Amino acid sequence: MKKQNLVIIICDQLRRDYLGCYGNDVVRTPNIDRIASQALRFQNCFVNNPICMPNRMSIFTGLYPHNHNQWTNGNQLEHPIPTLADHLAENGYSTASIGKIHFQCTDCGENAPRISMEDHRLWKEVGDNIDWYGPYWGYQHVELTVGHATTPIAHYGKWYHEHGGKDEWAVPQKVEGFDACPVTTMPERLHDSIFVGERSADYIREHAGAEQPFFLVASFPDPHHPFQPPLETARRYKDAPVKYPVSEDDELLDRPRRYRYHKYGVWHRAGLLQPIDGMPEEDVAKCGQCADMIAEFMDPKILAGLGLESHGNSDGKKTAPSVISPHERDQRIRNTYAMVDLIDQGVGRILAALEESGELDNTVLVFLSDHGELMGDHGTWLKGPFFYDGLVKTPLLIRAPGWEERETQALASSIDVFPTCCELLGVPIPYRCDGVSQLPAYSGAGVRSECLIEYRNGYLDNDDYTLVYVDESYKFSQDQYGEYEMTDRKNDPEENVNLLADGRNPELLNEYRAKLLRLLMNTASRFPEQYCHA
Repeated sequence: MKKQNLVIIICDQLRRDYLGCYGNDVVRTPNIDRIASQALRFQNCFVNNPICMPNRMSIFTGLYPHNHNQWTNGNQLEHPIPTLADHLAENGYSTASIGKIHFQCTDCGENAPRISMEDHRLWKEVGDNIDWYGPYWGYQHVELTVGHATTPIAHYGKWYHEHGGKDEWAVPQKVEGFDACPVTTMPERLHDSIFVGERSADYIREHAGAEQPFFLVASFPDPHHPFQPPLETARRYKDAPVKYPVSEDDELLDRPRRYRYHKYGVWHRAGLLQPIDGMPEEDVAKCGQCADMIAEFMDPKILAGLGLESHGNSDGKKTAPSVISPHERDQRIRNTYAMVDLIDQGVGRILAALEESGELDNTVLVFLSDHGELMGDHGTWLKGPFFYDGLVKTPLLIRAPGWEERETQALASSIDVFPTCCELLGVPIPYRCDGVSQLPAYSGAGVRSECLIEYRNGYLDNDDYTLVYVDESYKFSQDQYGEYEMTDRKNDPEENVNLLADGRNPELLNEYRAKLLRLLMNTASRFPEQYCHA
């Protein structure tokens, strides 16, 4: 009997509450909602890291960041660690990835040991003369999208141009009132979300009915900032009701100081950009060091996207959350609605191909996001070492033939996707996997009492290392500077109060510091496997 197929649909920077199945009644997501109506729906799934590369590596290796060592965006991990694609290929599967992978750098610096297959510059040099389709990190077939803002390069660029796309259509423009968040003028049918959906559907049709089962990752680069959908899609949401951020005017006085620095536009992963009133002297000194650090690591286009005209200049507040107007906030939110709409259209193409080919009832379907987006909550935007639920609590839907739909409050973690898929497919779970199978959640049982979230910036002396412990009652974080935060998950769902501010609740602090240390010790690497006594 043929094994079941596996299709994982993953989005980039998608909040769970921007989907109909998670309570949003504005965004049109009928196809994702259809999956949800037949799936195990998790209400408490937490990332292992709140940025792309580390958490994607956790999803597809089943390992914590401190064990797979892809601890931040922009470092170059080798490929000794087996991925889910490697593991399923060894167990008889055809494997493919369509869309964003982001296991390696997309903008390798001059000091990188090599240029990665996901680097912008490589694909700009190649143009549409593409003769590489894998293998890569266990995927036997690969078609890439690279970057965000619908950049028509790599395999997506080739498809885009073959379908009549013009490069100027992908350039964001301020048209029809989209002045705060420009949009592109490309036809909706040429957006990269449609590319991912169509090419995934083509792969399914090509492999349907084959003796060998397939594993496909359909990876959508959206709804990642810079909030630039096609005008055609954006028009549909131009006057849509807006889901306003929670506690938008929070001054963050009871939070670790990086929250306030971020709100006022001076915090970046590369370091502190400029001093602000009340900043401690040691942090003012860091601002002075940061210009050279940014100059070394950051592409000028990235600086421009941050509103910075030169390294560490005083224009950093241009895009600070504290000065984002209600008008721009609303356009960002509505444009995100439009991007989610396009993802759903791509998902619809995947579902149609599975149904038409007769493979739907022989396919495990997983829908998830690599992390969320702050989206204005508490006056913060985008992502980083900020641990509000909008960023770290993500959608997770698992539709499996023969299993009934169910909503679960069980705690789940990104690393659990790997072993859960293995058990559903009847494939052995590798010894070194850190995650646990969530199959008991189908019968209402919880298998996890705690989750671990890790964050590190990188950038040498500007590193910022924070660990977060989550259980059913509390979310607790500790950073390398000895700053703490804790929120009551049951009684303060909007996370307005830091229970540990000003030295309060020392007993809770001691209890959860001990829990965090124990969890770290219990999750230390188990590789290589011990085979004998001596």
